[in-house]
Amino acid sequence: MRNNTNFMETGVLSALELTSSFFSRTVLENFYNKSRNSIESGKTEAPFGYVLPAGQPDMTRVAFVVNTLRTQGIEVGRATSEVKLKDGTYPAGSFVIKRNQPYGRLAKILLEKQNYPDPALNTYDDAGWTMGLMSHAQVQEISDKAVLDVPVQPVETLVIKGQVKGDGPVIAVLHNGANSLVTLR
Repeated sequence: MRNNTNFMETGVLSALELTSSFFSRTVLENFYNKSRNSIESGKTEAPFGYVLPAGQPDMTRVAFVVNTLRTQGIEVGRATSEVKLKDGTYPAGSFVIKRNQPYGRLAKILLEKQNYPDPALNTYDDAGWTMGLMSHAQVQEISDKAVLDVPVQPVETLVIKGQVKGDGPVIAVLHNGANSLVTLR
């Protein structure tokens, strides 16, 4: 196990050393070009963005999607007023992911609805990236270019505040800090 880890570490450090010594300009230039091309793609190719409407039944699921996107460096904004587009009308506070950003292509990969199986597909893909379906959050694909002009406030981290209502039995929740497991009794 130790040798395996040492081999991996040596490989990574060698690649980083080679890159910093000989290819740093190329890597930086490629990163710039990739980001520029992603921004241009988001300005010219539909879908132009995605909306997660405010007021969904379980906003913690929306928070999961938004925070996962933010972890990946994808810019997410909260609409400052009602959003009226050809694709529909969404309430103020809805979350807007515009594709004209450096990680706009990644946003598309994670949020677009994938349809499987494709009869023309000869390979097997065991991973699906349709985050809306995976998390049971409503995600609307927007083909209206006007979404790029929707005024938004940037979202860093989404924390949902709420309350528990009802008069049912009390459930004690015990937390085991060692591995963050929760036990209900």
